[in-house]
Amino acid sequence: MGLTPFQEHPGVKKAIVSIAGIAEKYLDLDAIWQIAESAAPLHAGSAVQTKGQKVESPSPFAVRLSPSVRIGIIRDSAFQFYYPENLRNWKRGG
Repeated sequence: MGLTPFQEHPGVKKAIVSIAGIAEKYLDLDAIWQIAESAAPLHAGSAVQTKGQKVESPSPFAVRLSPSVRIGIIRDSAFQFYYPENLRNWKRGG
């Protein structure tokens, strides 16, 4: 697929150092931290009961279109690129 996880890219450390330098030069990082620290907590979901088990609900931005939708996930040497958070959220969403 042509995708390389950032951890495996040979230039990742150089890119991160470069981006950090640009951020320090053009952003007021202290002000950004102050704003972030003063913000109220963000609650993206709440605990719900499902079949006798308490589980975390999916993001409030998620839309459940049908209770009968099934998602197949292929796991083998040809298909090995997954976003773990997607798998976790699909499971939480039922």
